[in-house]
Amino acid sequence: MKVCKVDGCEGKHRAKGYCNKHYKKFDKYGDPLAVGERPKPPERFCSVDGCEGKHAAFGYCESHYYYLREYGDPLAKDKKVVKICKVNGCEGKYFSKDYCRKHYRKYHGEPCKVDGCENKQISKGYCNNHYKRFRKYGDPLGKAGKRPEKGCKVDGCEGKYHSKGYCINHYREYKKDRADFCKAGGCKNKQEAKGYCSSHYRRFMLYGDPLGNAEKSPERLCKADGCNKKHYGKGYCYFHYTHWVLQGRPIQLKPILLKPPGPRAATFCKIEGCNKKAEGLELCKRHYSKYRKYGDPEFVKKRESKYQFKECITEGCIDNAAIKGYCKKHYDEQYRRARQDRDPLDIKRD
Repeated sequence: MKVCKVDGCEGKHRAKGYCNKHYKKFDKYGDPLAVGERPKPPERFCSVDGCEGKHAAFGYCESHYYYLREYGDPLAKDKKVVKICKVNGCEGKYFSKDYCRKHYRKYHGEPCKVDGCENKQISKGYCNNHYKRFRKYGDPLGKAGKRPEKGCKVDGCEGKYHSKGYCINHYREYKKDRADFCKAGGCKNKQEAKGYCSSHYRRFMLYGDPLGNAEKSPERLCKADGCNKKHYGKGYCYFHYTHWVLQGRPIQLKPILLKPPGPRAATFCKIEGCNKKAEGLELCKRHYSKYRKYGDPEFVKKRESKYQFKECITEGCIDNAAIKGYCKKHYDEQYRRARQDRDPLDIKRD
């Protein structure tokens, strides 16, 4: 395994012969054994005399570098140098590509192809002004007036232009000449489906013959052996088609449970005295739920109180105890007897 080249360090090599720790110091301070912060470089200023702006590029501050880039002289601002057009004798203000606005339009790109016009081409070889006239009147030198309507290019036809240089009638003929025709004999209509036009295609679908008369095609029957029923799908009648879908064969292999024809006779609950409609096991909904829950359709659940009452301790009394083991009636009797047996002085003290 390659290790760090610093003496006494056995760390795994990372880059430039150093381990991760020494490489970070080398990258930050320039010395793999350096301790402390990296010394900051001295701050640079603009090289123009008397300017204390911070250095930006090429020895100049941001302001002087701008004038150097635009005018070729970092002191152009003090000299009040104004950039002008490079055409000899032109003192126009700089616009773009070292030209003023006028000469930029004139020399930047090919000139307009109209004789005597030196403006720049915009579209179809014309400048902006001549191209607008060409679009509006059909002539780059034309004056106010509507553009002449474009007519059909067929000789002697005065129809209005529609497409491809033709009026709408000649354009339809042009489309027919280019399209494939119906393969039915003597038909020049365009093909719609299966090589026939729309009218012959309907006859082909109804009667099996594109030239056939109003005679219905023979009715399709089931292709299963011995079956003369009407065709439904995949060459089979409805009965054989369902077997083909469910079992993969038109012949029945497994018994299929079908609903009996006609309405089913209603049955009633078998519990005596119940006239409700039966739902399961010849029981109505209420008795069937009791049978499912308790095992007995006539089960009656006894109500059990959450409170347990004690009976009165007086012999022969069945009432619930209310106070001190007595029911309310016997407790009142015992209270009266005890009050009568007590001393009247004690009663007054109470």
